[in-house]
Amino acid sequence: MRIAAGLVAIVVGTFFAIGFAITILFELQGFGRPRDTDPRLWYVALLVLGLAACVAVPAWLWRRPR
Repeated sequence: MRIAAGLVAIVVGTFFAIGFAITILFELQGFGRPRDTDPRLWYVALLVLGLAACVAVPAWLWRRPR
């Protein structure tokens, strides 16, 4: 059961990580914002935190004690 939960978390985390990475890329390139504005750093920071969680949660589920 632990392995199944870890594998499901890896698959779902991968999909979310791809979405976060694309969103970060769009934000840094200025897609969807008015011209001549800087990226919202607080938003990018939250996206990076979500991206880190996509790695940390499956790793924790895979390596947690029984």
